[in-house]
Amino acid sequence: MDDRGFRDFLEGEGLTDKAINSRLTRANRVEREFNVNLDVVIQSEQNMIEVRQKIYESYGDKGSTPGNLYNAVAKYYKFKNGIEMPRITQLQR
Repeated sequence: MDDRGFRDFLEGEGLTDKAINSRLTRANRVEREFNVNLDVVIQSEQNMIEVRQKIYESYGDKGSTPGNLYNAVAKYYKFKNGIEMPRITQLQR
């Protein structure tokens, strides 16, 4: 994961330092906990779906944790691809 580039991107989005640090921490957590490389994950929508499923299988309905983790991955997708990730529900039709 390109931590420095991601930080610069989030700063450009106007996020606070706290929000930036949270997203970086969560993105790194996803890589570590699910043994994935976000630079590979964000290369395809199918990879994104699989990571989202892994997050929700691991955390279920544990408050905001699954959504927060996936949001960090989706932001990284936008950083690297220059566009928003389509909503998962749009992809699974």
